[in-house]
Amino acid sequence: MRRLRSHRWARTGLVIVAGLAVSLIAAPQPASAAVATPKVVSTAPFAIKVNYGAYAAAAAALDALLPSKTVGNVMDDANYDRRALCNTSTLSALVGTVDGFCFNADDTADCHTFPQGLTTTRDATGGDYSGHQLVATSWYQKDECGGDTTIRSKIILTDWDADFPNMYRKLMLVKPYTDAQGRPTFSAYTMHTSGISWYGNYLYVSNGSVGLEVFDMRKIWQVSTGDGIGRQADGTYTSAGYKYVLPSVGTVRNAGSSGLQWSTLGLDRAKTSLVTTEWIETTGTKHAVRFPLDATTQVFKPGADGMVHASEALTYTYPHVQGAVSHNGRWWFGASSPKALYYWEPGAAAKSFTWVSVTEGLSYWEDADGPDLLWTVRENEGTRNVFTVEQAKYS
Repeated sequence: MRRLRSHRWARTGLVIVAGLAVSLIAAPQPASAAVATPKVVSTAPFAIKVNYGAYAAAAAALDALLPSKTVGNVMDDANYDRRALCNTSTLSALVGTVDGFCFNADDTADCHTFPQGLTTTRDATGGDYSGHQLVATSWYQKDECGGDTTIRSKIILTDWDADFPNMYRKLMLVKPYTDAQGRPTFSAYTMHTSGISWYGNYLYVSNGSVGLEVFDMRKIWQVSTGDGIGRQADGTYTSAGYKYVLPSVGTVRNAGSSGLQWSTLGLDRAKTSLVTTEWIETTGTKHAVRFPLDATTQVFKPGADGMVHASEALTYTYPHVQGAVSHNGRWWFGASSPKALYYWEPGAAAKSFTWVSVTEGLSYWEDADGPDLLWTVRENEGTRNVFTVEQAKYS
């Protein structure tokens, strides 16, 4: 039987990363007292229109031209080494057992590219996908260090599985289309990718107030080597040096009377739903909204009018929330500043726990063999890492 990287060893108080045992136990810290509690509000203003075939024509034409690969194929060809958890001195404020990993030294220090969202195959299937147990992170790339222009977006798939090497692979996110000459091609997405969630075969990536872009994890294309993006003059297809591209297949767009920013994405497997929150710079009130998914079809669950209507809506006042997730109706909001993880269970007062800086997306990891976990990724070079904490310590 395959040995998933379970966390049953976490009860020993040791972090096991890449075969090393490292003590990263922090003393328990009390939850903060005076924290504003989210308020339940009407769901009526919030609805979305979902089209899983928005790019079907161009995608079908490219399917006939480009080799299609599975996630398993791509991970068997993983070409970057995942390292043990690094930058651990910056995690000293965390409670309980901490685990995780780092990307290689170049990706950890890169000032052009920045991780944003995080999801896992535990979100997607409750276990593995295409034979692998994976952590997926979304990234955007700037034109230069300190630059203002985003030039492309990507995801990184990282193996988190005892049966496979500690490796990861990068895939560029692309949009299929037909050019002026009627030829199928694709362009690079230039979105911030602030949130990402994987459910069933579909990966949902935030495109800000535009909505979500939908990717089918069964549809990965292998392209030729080259600096260009899309169809080249000689008829080949390249992607700025990336061997694999993940093309979008569909869209999710705001359709209610109130639009959403889609600043974060999180999955609640227990309530079969996707949740999103909005950014607050300093003060104000924004929304956290839940949309239903269908556990059988594993896609959004539309109403009689064809739109997907929110099943829950909250308002909150927490600034700088860059990651949010829910599980069985409970909510966590990760704020990069003032370094707080807010927790709220309906019917109770909200709590605030000491957190760390520059955390981004949050994902809930159900584990039958050990404590359930919260995953997150840290954005900035110099402190960049991916780590987990036990959710029970933050509830």
